[in-house]
This record gives sequence, structure tokens and C-alpha cells, in this order.
Amino acid sequence: MKAGKKGFTLVELLVVLGILGVLMSVLFPAVSTVQFKSAMTAVGVRGRTLYTAIFDANTERQKLGLGNVWPRTNPDSSGSSGGEQKDIAEIPCSNSAQYFTELFDMQNMNDTKKWEPFVSKDAFKTLYGNGVEPPKGGATQLEKDNVTWTVAANVQDELDDIIPVLLTRNMKASDLLKKYDGTKNTKVSLGTANGANFDTPFSNKGFVLVTKGGVVISGEGGRYCTYQIIYNKQAFEISDEGEDTAEFTYLAPDGQQAPQ
Repeated sequence: MKAGKKGFTLVELLVVLGILGVLMSVLFPAVSTVQFKSAMTAVGVRGRTLYTAIFDANTERQKLGLGNVWPRTNPDSSGSSGGEQKDIAEIPCSNSAQYFTELFDMQNMNDTKKWEPFVSKDAFKTLYGNGVEPPKGGATQLEKDNVTWTVAANVQDELDDIIPVLLTRNMKASDLLKKYDGTKNTKVSLGTANGANFDTPFSNKGFVLVTKGGVVISGEGGRYCTYQIIYNKQAFEISDEGEDTAEFTYLAPDGQQAPQ
């Protein structure tokens, strides 16, 4: 006589489910950490790509006797290219959404024959992702929700390479500095709970920035978002001397944030 098949008892099933629950509770933080680091890496790559597009455009324009394409809060007619399209140097910008709208010539984006951005077209996708919404199809301008980056404005060639020129919008740019002695180690605020205007892409859990020298810096949590890490313990002073030199500042997606 064959023995009958025996299934799990209710107690055994509950034990197995309990073990699985414990394993999940142990593994979930590790998986979340990996996903977060992967997201930070992806944003860092996009930031570097956007920086490279701007750097390449500036190199090309310099050969032509034109000014750089970093945003300006005041127009610079001397940078005009003389074409039908108004040059980026002639367009004063008050926020990064407006700046990137002009930089990528969004007004003509839906007409491939007329579309002439000032930087590589491929860099447009670096503006959104990881909780930052892409622009709606057919949009001719960016809104504040479509832009990941706060960008430095009135950037001069003499600016130190350690100065951040692109930073994720969840950083409070007004906490950054125009003069630093290399020793102070104050934290820069992250996320709306700490006074920044945006939670995405990382809330108060991390940040990504790109320096004028093209170095990508990222860190998890507020403990690493400090002056000594951001500025690599290097002293500097940003000078705005000269009648035609507009004051160095930052343009967030929703407005200007002047450094201290």
C-alpha cells in the first residue's frame, strides 16, 4: 500500500512565510541602496554629458570669437553671431528652465529643418529623469518640473575649476559660497525639508554636481554635502570686478539663487 502524499501543514507554511519575511526585511535595504547608488550614477553621467556639450560648444565658439554659452542674467550683445536666430549670449535668463529652453532652441524643436540648438541635440535628455518629469510631447518650452539642474550664471573663464556649475535641483544653491578659506565645513541643505525648493531627484538623501573643471561629485546623505567635499578643501574667491561683469549666481528651475 502506497503512502499518501503529504502537503505542508498550516504551521509549516506559516514558518516558511515567516522565514521569507525575515529574508526580505534583511535584503530590502541592500537592494534599495544599490538602486539609489545606480540612480546617482545615472544622474552623474547625465550631468557630465550636459557639461561636455556646453564645454564643446564653448570651445567652438571661442574659435569664432564668440562668448561662452553659460547663462547670463544680463544680455551681452557683443556675443552675437549675427544670424537670424538670436544668440544665447543676448538672452537674459532668470531660471534654468528658461535657459535650457533657449539653449536647446525648443521653439523650433518640432521642426527638424529649423531646429538649431547651441549644443549637441543628444544632450537634451540629460535634463530630466529620476523623478524629474520630461516635457510633454510638442512642448516648445520647459517648465520647472522638467529640469533636473541648477546651473551657474555669468560664468567667466577665470572662474576656479572647483566651483560647481551644475548641481541637482534638490541642493540649495544659496548655501554655496563666493569666497572660501578651505576650512569651514558647513552642510549645504538638501530637499524641501531642509529649505531647498525641490525634493527630486534625491530629496535629502544625496546630491550630484559637476564642477567648472568637469569633475562629477556625488554623495549620499547630508553628511557628505559639505563645503570641504564640494570645494575639495581649496580656498577661492569669485571676483565680479569690472563694469561689464555681471554677478556670479545660480539659476534654479524656479528662479535665481545667489551664493553667499
